[in-house]
Amino acid sequence: MSYSKKNRFLGLPLMQGGISDLHAALSKAVNAEKPSVIAHLNLHALYLSRKHAWLQPFFNQADFVYCDGEAVRWAAKSLDLEVPEKIGLTRWIWTLAGLCEREHWRIFLLGGAEGIAQAAAQKLKDAYPGLEIAGTHHGYFDRSGDSNFKAVELIQKSRADIVIVSLGMPAQEAWIRDNLRSFSKGVFFPGGGVLDYVAGRLGKAPPWMIDWHLEWLFRIYQEPERLLRRYLIEIPWFFFTVLREKLRSL
Repeated sequence: MSYSKKNRFLGLPLMQGGISDLHAALSKAVNAEKPSVIAHLNLHALYLSRKHAWLQPFFNQADFVYCDGEAVRWAAKSLDLEVPEKIGLTRWIWTLAGLCEREHWRIFLLGGAEGIAQAAAQKLKDAYPGLEIAGTHHGYFDRSGDSNFKAVELIQKSRADIVIVSLGMPAQEAWIRDNLRSFSKGVFFPGGGVLDYVAGRLGKAPPWMIDWHLEWLFRIYQEPERLLRRYLIEIPWFFFTVLREKLRSL
């Protein structure tokens, strides 16, 4: 299957296939003479795209949009659509680091509290000693002022092939949207809280929870104050949205 194949999922693009398709898209994007965006779609992204109208064109203009949520897979099955493979960035980033080591792609980590990006970079280097870390920068900076200009300049000078932007959704998508034109090349990934996981600030779900598709429950357990209210709002909205879409198709 071509990496460029797009399907519509609740009004947003979603690429079918799996990791091999993502890797093909990534290789093409790294070698392109222009900046590219590889985004992910999950329940939270769908909810925010209805709340913030600018997110829909962001996803539509992305070079590749992959599935990063069991809710998306469940909904696709419920709507009789092709069920995509879930690619969780918190686990796939280790595969990505190995791929970058082999291909000599330079990676830049942007986001997290002070010291998190550096700690994540060191963990990745420990696992893949040949990995080239182009640079790191924390996520607590004014994204409309001089500090933003300095962050952009730092990434430009780093000659990064891949930039993980972990500022939380939708702030990370807004930052990519606002700054993408400042770069002549590079692949930009919205990263959510991936740097906190790599750095070890947040723990990894046990294998049995991953096997039973309960990773989302483990995340609530780790960060109840941030995630519990979000899921209490978004899960009912999602079920209603999928049900409405199902009834329309009957």
